[in-house]
Amino acid sequence: MQVLAETGEHLSQVLVEHGAHEHLFLLLERDTSDTLQELASECLFVLTSIPSLRSNMLLFACKKKLAKVTQLPKIKKKPRKL
Repeated sequence: MQVLAETGEHLSQVLVEHGAHEHLFLLLERDTSDTLQELASECLFVLTSIPSLRSNMLLFACKKKLAKVTQLPKIKKKPRKL
């Protein structure tokens, strides 16, 4: 899937239109092997390099309440020196 997505934006669009990202998100949500999660992450990385696809995929994940996928890491703020 990653090779297909890397060949061009059109093929990435087709993959998303057919729900490939849904399966990738579900693999990340489940407790599967590290290797499988790494592959799913790599595929999503390629698909999200296209801004229009990225927003659609994130909206899907939010609607399905896929918490692990939509959580952003918390950034600790350093105290300001006066």
